[in-house]
Order: sequence, then C-alpha cells, then structure tokens
Amino acid sequence: MANGTKSRSMKEFLIYCGCGAVSTFADASVYFPLVNFTAIPAPACVLISTIVSNLIGFLLMKPLVFRSRKWTKEVLVPEFIRYTSTRVVTIFLDILSSFVLVTLLGQDENLMRIIAWTVISLANYFFAKFFVFKRKKENETAVK
Repeated sequence: MANGTKSRSMKEFLIYCGCGAVSTFADASVYFPLVNFTAIPAPACVLISTIVSNLIGFLLMKPLVFRSRKWTKEVLVPEFIRYTSTRVVTIFLDILSSFVLVTLLGQDENLMRIIAWTVISLANYFFAKFFVFKRKKENETAVK
C-alpha cells in the first residue's frame, strides 16, 4: 500500500472513530437511562438507542468519513437504504447478543453493551466502507 493511500485510510478511520464516538455517546445517552431507570427490557432498550444513534451516524459519516457529499434523491435514497439494511443486520446481532447474554445467561447489561459496541462498530465500519458509501475509482477524491 502506498504511503499516501495508507495515510488517507488512517485519516478516514480516525474520523470514523470520532463520528462513532459521537454516535456511541448518543446511544449511551438513550440506552443507560432506559435500562437503569425504566422497566423496559434490555433488548428493547438496545433497539431504541440504536435507532437514534444510527440516524446520527448516517448524517455524520456520509459527508465526513466517506466524503459522499451529494444529497440528491438519486444518491441519498440508495445510500440510506444500503446503510439501513446493513444496520438492521447489526441491530439484530446486537439485540440477539443482549437477549442471550443478559436475559438467558444473566450477564451485566452495562458490560454487555460495551462489548457489543466494540464488535458492532467494527462490523459497521467495514459495511459502510465497502458497501454503503462505495465510490467508483474515477470519482474518488483524496483526503487533504
């Protein structure tokens, strides 16, 4: 991998981590109060907090991480459908892990959530990079 390409990839990943931190903070701001101060079951808390954080994630990552700057219906709708589709897969994995670890195995809700965020974040990055916001080579622009 050329040094410039490696540098761009690292910068993209670091910006992704920053946007991910904002999304994760939004998720935590919804999840922890719901699971700790309501009678809502942990899997439902995961679903609610994930919907909020994924909407925020899409709005941040589209232009900032993957430099997809067109907001026309022809670009936005397919990207949002792909984004939502991949997030549905990871949401189900997240809810399933919550059900198995918390409901069936009695693990701590808070620790389970932190572990799940790590795994889901990595999966979401690769989905977004290679499927959701994929760019044709001739349209790519370098990160400055």
